[in-house]
Amino acid sequence: NAVATYNNPHASFRCDGYVMTMVVAWTALLHAVFYQRGVQPCYLKRDSSKIYEVVDGERKKWELATCVAEYFSGTTSPVEANLKFFIGLRNKIEHSSLYGIDETIFGECQALLYNFEDIIHTEFGDQWQIGESLAISLQMSRVRDGSQGAALKRLHQHAARSIVNYVDDMRSS
Repeated sequence: NAVATYNNPHASFRCDGYVMTMVVAWTALLHAVFYQRGVQPCYLKRDSSKIYEVVDGERKKWELATCVAEYFSGTTSPVEANLKFFIGLRNKIEHSSLYGIDETIFGECQALLYNFEDIIHTEFGDQWQIGESLAISLQMSRVRDGSQGAALKRLHQHAARSIVNYVDDMRSS
């Protein structure tokens, strides 16, 4: 779904949808890794080593930031840095739009997808990989004329500047 959203020429919130869907997908993937390893990716109640926190009748599972911290514990990895970038970006876009940011973070989005596929391969083997089922998207270079693009950039300028600053800060770190 994330790739289909990103590659959909009619999607209004292409990058937003991709980021949100990939955060959910990564969370589910890392939960599966932990379950396979015999680890319950769930929060324990404070002052307890055996009683889990419960939300709506279900054990409260770790969010992606906790999964990443546990999965990469004691190591430094560019995959971890990419995931932390997207966790922060997801937090920034939760209540705003990312218009015009698609081209800016294309490389990070592609890396997030490649890393996802690599973890599937590493943890579960080739039979679960999704790469062969994805089509390569065709691209058009002139979807809008200049005045349409300029008007949309002015409309989203403030939110975009905050996000571009976030991207620049992450890249420079």
